[in-house]
Amino acid sequence: MPQGTRAKLRHEFDRNLTVGGFPEVQDDDEHRQRILQGDLDATILRDIVERHALTNAPLLRAIVRRLLRSAGSKTSVNALAQDLKSLGLVFGKTSVYELLEHVQDAFLVFLLPIHAPSERRRWSTWSSVAAAKSPAIT
Repeated sequence: MPQGTRAKLRHEFDRNLTVGGFPEVQDDDEHRQRILQGDLDATILRDIVERHALTNAPLLRAIVRRLLRSAGSKTSVNALAQDLKSLGLVFGKTSVYELLEHVQDAFLVFLLPIHAPSERRRWSTWSSVAAAKSPAIT
């Protein structure tokens, strides 16, 4: 592969990681964050809150925000729950598990399980959080 082609591909790859693949934000630096935030809000509202008739939207938003900000990091349900409780949110741990399922069903994040012989440990600790919409991370 010619060096110029390789450099161009590398540049476009890096740009895709920071700007994302949404066509409407490719050449709109001024409104990019607003557009991506609107897409994220619409996904949370339509694909999660309305579909599952959820009543605790503040908890859901806090979970999504925490997961998107910790993309690529190792985390667990316990760490997530402690972090959310420190924000003053009131909930049961089962709610966190249910909301995590909904967030994954909406393709906002993917929770990658650790390799462990214990099924319980695989469900409570993730090797990594993968953000499906990386430019939406704010």
